[in-house]
Amino acid sequence: MENSDSKEILLSIFGIALLVLAVAGISYAVFTFSEVGKRENVISTGGITFSFIESSKNTIHITDALPLSDSVGKVQNEYFDFSLEAVIQGKSTIYYEIRAKQMEVADSIEPSKIKFYLEKEVASSYQEVLKPTNFSITRNSNIHNSNIDLSSMLLYSSSFTNNSERNQKMTDQYRLRIWLDQNSSLESTKKNFKFKVNVYANM
Repeated sequence: MENSDSKEILLSIFGIALLVLAVAGISYAVFTFSEVGKRENVISTGGITFSFIESSKNTIHITDALPLSDSVGKVQNEYFDFSLEAVIQGKSTIYYEIRAKQMEVADSIEPSKIKFYLEKEVASSYQEVLKPTNFSITRNSNIHNSNIDLSSMLLYSSSFTNNSERNQKMTDQYRLRIWLDQNSSLESTKKNFKFKVNVYANM
């Protein structure tokens, strides 16, 4: 099974950052799915359903952003929550990756100056799964999915596994933060950084 969901985030230095949901295509066998701007996007076939669900807080809004230390960036109030959900009937595993893809934008900030920080909810609290990391392209993948854009950055990979014959519903909740590296110098002109967060999956 192959899936790709994408969200688009615009970080505007000395300006406004706005997240725009943009769901790419999801396909399984002869089934194809694509949708834009929906709260919940689902593909299902046979005994498997895989969903990407955005939270009601669907924007990251940073005005006049300044370089931040990791300790400050990790706890800033601007973040984006999203979840991945699977319902699997019978013994099976779905593997997935979360990746960030830089998008073209005028007056772009050098991507290596942008830090990404990803947390996953575990036992009602968020735990770090990607330490503060400067944007860089990851040209390999942990899963087999021909739709994966390898000119993107791998943020995290995981899986859903059902070890029983009964229906099993599983959810992974994530929280993403981004900020300008503390070692970045301020510039006199407005700069922007725009990227997509894509989720790819297969069995």
